[in-house]
Amino acid sequence: MRLPRALCTFEITQPLLQAGEVSHALDLCFQHHHYEALDQIAEDLHEGSSPEMTQRVADYFMEKGLFDKAMEMLVRTKKMDEALNLCTLHSVPLTEELVEKISIPKKDDG
Repeated sequence: MRLPRALCTFEITQPLLQAGEVSHALDLCFQHHHYEALDQIAEDLHEGSSPEMTQRVADYFMEKGLFDKAMEMLVRTKKMDEALNLCTLHSVPLTEELVEKISIPKKDDG
């Protein structure tokens, strides 16, 4: 049974997020296929977020054919080989921001 769209919008998941229940908010979005709310939550995930949660979002994006978003999630979890493989297999365009995140920092010779 799917909830009406209004019941799983970002506005509804916001209290869960504010309470630190990101996993629960994601569960609702996955369960009821609410991409809009999931997309917004995914934008707020960062390097300090749970790698399992970020991987779960990446897997979901891959299942839905949203390879550019999946690649961003993989880069956030430092899975550079997987991200580059995804880019190659699905012709994901590289943004300047993603290239910077994927690049190995230069060592100072000083």
